This record gives sequence, structure tokens and C-alpha cells, in this order.
Amino acid sequence: MGGLAGMGCRPWLLGLLPLQSFTTPLSASASSVDFDLVGQGDCEDASGQAYEQWFLLGEKVQSLTYAGDDPSSCSCPECQQVCELFLACLGFQYNCCPESSADCGSSGAVLFSHGTRPSESPPGNFSLVGVSGAATKGGNLTGNGAISGVEPGPNHTFCYKKAVEPGSLPPSGKTTVG
Repeated sequence: MGGLAGMGCRPWLLGLLPLQSFTTPLSASASSVDFDLVGQGDCEDASGQAYEQWFLLGEKVQSLTYAGDDPSSCSCPECQQVCELFLACLGFQYNCCPESSADCGSSGAVLFSHGTRPSESPPGNFSLVGVSGAATKGGNLTGNGAISGVEPGPNHTFCYKKAVEPGSLPPSGKTTVG
């Protein structure tokens, strides 16, 4: 079993632990990207703004549901994998739902600064359109720069940011790893 459940950890304790790596081999010289738990809620920039994104509808992945009342078994390895592949990706967020809930909408999103979301189609089950046709670019999605906080949310919504070492940014113009 992968994700947070496979680690035997509760997501809110991960601020002290590295998130388990769900890497796709990128190249012989590429290494896994680390992510830090920012908090429970949707990711925001320093001004409290939401980010542009590629959206993942929860019904397309099993990992966004959990049994009983314990959301620690939920994760979004797909979000982490895609974020690792794109240099412009700042992090990801996801909302989990209990398996027994018919009216809860689980989802995930890979996040980009305003105007930096790649123009290509998103990989895998990710979409350019959000729930009920919601925009995933432009409009009120003006988040810019590093993820610095969360819009507080329920205990089953999580925000992770890339842990980037100073001086480790790639040459400008390069958009993917590998």
C-alpha cells in the first residue's frame, strides 16, 4: 500500500517527516523532489490568493478516499508524481472523502503561479477544467510565488509545497525534469 497509509503516518505529523516518494524515473541524474506539508486547507500565496492548477477529479483515483473516520490513509501520489515532473509546479493540494460518503467530492490539484501553468494538456487523469466546469486558470486564480499558507479547511484537505533548496533552480526556459 502506498501513500501516507503505507508509511503508517498521520498527515498532520508529516511537517517533521519527508513525504514518501512516489517517483517516476526521470533520468539517471534526476532525484526525487521533497514536499513539505503546509497545513490542512487549500494552498495560498503570501497574499491569500489561490493558484492556477491542473485538476484531478477524485472519482478517477482510489487514493482520495478513506475508511471510517481517519483521513490519514488518504493521499494523492498522482499529484506528487505530476508535480515532480514539471519545474513550474509549486506543490499540490487534495481533498479526501470517506468511502461511505455519497455527497463528498474528493479531488486533487497540481499548482502553478499565475501565468506559469504549462500550455500543454495535463498528463494522466488531470484536467484543464475543475468541478462543474470551474476555471483552473485566470480569473480569481492569481496566486503568485511560493506557497506560504492555507485557507483553513476540514481535516481531510491537505496542502503540500515543493521543498526547494536555494540555488537549486534549473536554467530558465526548461519546463520539465529529465
